[in-house]
Amino acid sequence: MKRSRFARPRLLLIGSCLLVVALSVTLSTSVGRAAPAPQMHGHNYGAWSYTATRSSAHGRLEAAVRYDNSSIAGLRAYADANRILANQLARSSGETEVQITFSTPMDPVKFRSWATNVGLTVQAADIRTVNAKGRRSTIAVFPRGSDPLPQAIIDRQLARNLTIDPLTIRGVVDARGTIDATRLPSVVADTNVFLADVTPSVIRRDLSNEGEVDATQTLVQVQPPFWALEDLGLDNFR
Repeated sequence: MKRSRFARPRLLLIGSCLLVVALSVTLSTSVGRAAPAPQMHGHNYGAWSYTATRSSAHGRLEAAVRYDNSSIAGLRAYADANRILANQLARSSGETEVQITFSTPMDPVKFRSWATNVGLTVQAADIRTVNAKGRRSTIAVFPRGSDPLPQAIIDRQLARNLTIDPLTIRGVVDARGTIDATRLPSVVADTNVFLADVTPSVIRRDLSNEGEVDATQTLVQVQPPFWALEDLGLDNFR
């Protein structure tokens, strides 16, 4: 039989069509495939729990702490759990992060000496303020040099409100910073302190044990409970 001179081009055309179809299937499959979900970490310790994921925006591990701040019993349980954890961490060496919540507002002058005496390197402190109607607010103060609570910053914040809504200072209600782990037992035993929150250190330890190489850089969000203490009555937590 005589071979057609058009046979080869027809085969090439068919092969080209098949290649286009194959590429179309591959592209549509790739587009439709969902991105893998970020790995979720977490643990429930009874009086408190946390979840941690890696941020899709900057890749950093972020953790959020949850506890019952709606009842006296829940807040006391959380404080007791942290007291146990603090005494356990005291067996290790080096600096550890701690967030202090006082049982009642502490006078700024007293706070400066207190922080120095316990060896707390302050990173931030919150001051309770109230207006003439008793409405509560908070001033966040950051250290400057060796001064854990610069008076000039406090005065500037008060001056901004002087003509609009004058504020009265009640005292420092909580502070975040670092401290030598061996000094934690004396902090949790201090009658001025309701809570010495060390959950960030525990979370970072957990994440490290789970293989996260950058666990020490985890951003931990934990809400200090002083507002809840006030709502439920400060006398219940002294």
